[in-house]
Amino acid sequence: MLTRTRTTRDGPKPMRMLIVNAVVTALLLGGMSLYGISAGTAAGRSEAADDQVRELIGRIALYDEVLTMSALAGVTTGNRRWEERYNRAAPELDASIGEVRSHISRPDEVSAINATDVANIKLVGLETLAFRLARDGLRDSATALLLGREYATLKQQYAAGMTRVSAVVAEHVARARQERPRPFLVGSVLMLALLVVVWLSSFRITRRFIAEQRQAQAVLRDRAHIAEELRESEERYRLVVENTTDVLSLVDRAGVLHFVNRAAAGVLGGRPSEFTGKSLWDVFPRQFAGEQMAVILRVMDTEQGVVREEPVDTPGGPRWYRSKIEPVRAYDGTINRVLVVAEDITERKRAEAALAESELTYRRVFESSNDAMMLLDSEKFIDCNGATLKVFGYSTREQFLGKHPGQVSPPLQADGRASRDAADEKIATAFRDGRNFFEWLHQRADGTVFPADVLLTPLDYHGQKVLQATVRDISPRKIAEAEIAQKNVELAKLNELKNQLLGTAAHDLRNPLAVVNTASAFLLDDAGKVLPEATRTAFLRRIQANGEFMLKLIDDLLDVAKIEAGRLDLELAVGDLSALVEENLRMNRMLAEKKRIHLDFVPDRDLPPLRFDGGRVEQVLNNLISNALKFSGPDTTVTVRATRGNGTVVVSVRDQGQGIPAEELDRLFQPFGRTSVQSTAGEKNTGLGLAICRKIVEGHGGRIWAESAFGEGSVFSFSLPVAVAA
Repeated sequence: MLTRTRTTRDGPKPMRMLIVNAVVTALLLGGMSLYGISAGTAAGRSEAADDQVRELIGRIALYDEVLTMSALAGVTTGNRRWEERYNRAAPELDASIGEVRSHISRPDEVSAINATDVANIKLVGLETLAFRLARDGLRDSATALLLGREYATLKQQYAAGMTRVSAVVAEHVARARQERPRPFLVGSVLMLALLVVVWLSSFRITRRFIAEQRQAQAVLRDRAHIAEELRESEERYRLVVENTTDVLSLVDRAGVLHFVNRAAAGVLGGRPSEFTGKSLWDVFPRQFAGEQMAVILRVMDTEQGVVREEPVDTPGGPRWYRSKIEPVRAYDGTINRVLVVAEDITERKRAEAALAESELTYRRVFESSNDAMMLLDSEKFIDCNGATLKVFGYSTREQFLGKHPGQVSPPLQADGRASRDAADEKIATAFRDGRNFFEWLHQRADGTVFPADVLLTPLDYHGQKVLQATVRDISPRKIAEAEIAQKNVELAKLNELKNQLLGTAAHDLRNPLAVVNTASAFLLDDAGKVLPEATRTAFLRRIQANGEFMLKLIDDLLDVAKIEAGRLDLELAVGDLSALVEENLRMNRMLAEKKRIHLDFVPDRDLPPLRFDGGRVEQVLNNLISNALKFSGPDTTVTVRATRGNGTVVVSVRDQGQGIPAEELDRLFQPFGRTSVQSTAGEKNTGLGLAICRKIVEGHGGRIWAESAFGEGSVFSFSLPVAVAA
């Protein structure tokens, strides 16, 4: 490196010192001063020449790095702009080497620069050959040439030569400084010697100052020129690198990104400055960064480049890249970085995938289909998928292949035709018309017959015209069709029931509505205004009673509609059935006392807790107990029992009423299934309560029934299975 002597305002004034010493010692030291001037001038020229040589060596190293990177990037990417940049830098390197030759003359310096020049010529030859191979499309061979052992050896020889030139120049500079001529004055008096020394020192300082200033100015001019050339070169390099669509980056052994071009930054979703200096782990997911780092280290350690094709998750979605990772040698021959050149091959991969998908679609669908798929010629099956074996109940393909379709069918089809004859006709139709779809009866290996949809489609198979048969077992569909038919029958019955319910409901609502309308109209009439209070109250109670009846009828109709629609939602929970019965009896005691009826509850001990819907079971209890009270006379007893039966808990309500004729028991639990028995106090009945009770009990997995003898009272019972219990 060139060092420059700095002066300050308080430092020495070389020219002033020279003038003063020259005036004082002009006569005494004339001869010695001429000698000192001559010696100082020679030393200054020698040192300036050595400094210029070292400056040129630095320039040579720079151009050498540019040539190496341009050659490697050019053959790796195939981009001709790298070769153009190489061709511009190569003459500059040759000129710099030649300029070094012009400044040196010593044999050791000439020998060192000759060794460097020889290595450079060989390197240029290899690089020129690599560019020629790359232009011929042999990019991998070109890359291998630049990464080969011969190229690396020449690089090391070149680096050794340059190091030797630098060392020889440095040695001569040191020796020259030590051997500079010193004025030797024999026989001078001490004062004269002192003056001479002072004068020579001043002169040397002045000369060095002037020489170094001139050299510095020359170096600055040269550096400015080189800097401008480098700036222009770097600008051209930047334009090439930044405008290429290839992803370029430089990564060191620690995984740090030293360079990222615009294409790479675009893939990563940012600007180059956002990623330069960051590690792979800062940019990519941890697992992906680790995998990439392992490859980079392997490239550095083996000094062998690799080519990889792999998917990369980018901010714009997953993309496929073909990456070339090549080692990059430093000036000293070591490898501490890799150049990553990645080409986006997503579209190529998509095209390849589409082609592969097109080629494999048939086989993939064939093998993965849940339907039985077979290939057959006009006589037999020649291939089948795994689903075929499952559908037809065979263990191996060999057991199935070679059979005629008629052999995996019952003897006769549904229309009475022989299966083999009918199959031959279906096959001929498919070949003739290009397609044939029909229903067919097939037979499994165990003899089971099942209905199937069959589609026959002609296709070419290894140059042979065959049929693809797709067989789908439609047993579930046939079962569903049967179930739908059954549901239609049930819906027809429900529709009939609906019409019956609507007709009965309209009939049952007409009378209470008429009573409400007549009573309210009478009360609003002038005659109603003069009625006694007791009569008005009786009218209002009739209106209230009929309103309650209509409300109860509507509630029951809604319950029946919900139950018949299958929307009986039971909220099952563990509960105490005895406590529920006690609570219901407490609520019904007021009505019982008005009719002077005694309510009694007799539960078994240790009844198990059950899982039931408390609200719905209470609805059943209330209906049975209220019915018992309606049809019981004064001074009778209604007894409720809860007993543990065979896997069930049975609740029974016994009254001492009129009883029900035996022929009318069957209609009790049907909607509007009224009997001929009348309530003892004229209470009304919607005729829906017991039908609702039956649905609720059956929803719990139990059953409900009635026992009665006319004139002896009735017993209504329902059971809940212990299995439904907790």
